[in-house]
Amino acid sequence: MKKFVHFVLMSSMAVSAKAQLESSFSYAMAIPLKEMAHNINLTHSGVADIRYQFKKTAKQFWVGTQFGYGLYAMKTQKQTYQFDNGAVTEANVRFTSNVFNSHLTAGADLLSGKAITPYIIIKGGISKFYTKVYIPDPNEDGSCKPLENKNVYKDAAWSTGMGAGVKIAGNKIFKKVHSDDWWIDLSANYLTGGTLNYLNVKHLVENNDNTTPDPKGFDVTFVNVTTNEIHQHQVAEILTSRINQLDIKLGLFVHL
Repeated sequence: MKKFVHFVLMSSMAVSAKAQLESSFSYAMAIPLKEMAHNINLTHSGVADIRYQFKKTAKQFWVGTQFGYGLYAMKTQKQTYQFDNGAVTEANVRFTSNVFNSHLTAGADLLSGKAITPYIIIKGGISKFYTKVYIPDPNEDGSCKPLENKNVYKDAAWSTGMGAGVKIAGNKIFKKVHSDDWWIDLSANYLTGGTLNYLNVKHLVENNDNTTPDPKGFDVTFVNVTTNEIHQHQVAEILTSRINQLDIKLGLFVHL
């Protein structure tokens, strides 16, 4: 075990000695494609990259990690629920849908040491989609209320992508800036992956029927405050498709 730890430490030091640490923070807009385009909106994300740019003979290559956190829906819909005993409850259902991406990356600069540097990139990792559903207690006396105000639906799948971009040195844009330690970074990436389930918040359809549960529906449990009777009611539809997105990314890239 000690030999293994020693080997890992020595390897890490060797890689660090032959690499330059770089980082970027970007805004990314993910455009859903194919079946996913019918189900969700554009995803707006903040993306952080950390890269190790190799030196000497391999200076055009780099490896790193990339993390993104985005929002593809935030909306409130008033829904009406009909119960078996004739009682009716209205509730404002608030949906917040997010995406978290975690990827390992690798790439190559097609032109090294230039003020305008095109590059290619590949990545692979995990994409997680989740929706928070918040239903406040109704104000009517004797009505029904959700057993839990906050409900979360989530799923994850593998994802992989490839793309191309260009880095433009800051002193190329701002002539009075002499440092070449920061760059404007613009890229486009196609992301695909496995099949996952997520809530359809783009086209919400109100469903008041509690007699025939839908296996594709996301249900929330309600309780009648007078009779303590329990009911299940669908608040959204669960959809299934593969990950298919085109990511457009604009950010600031710096040498650390």
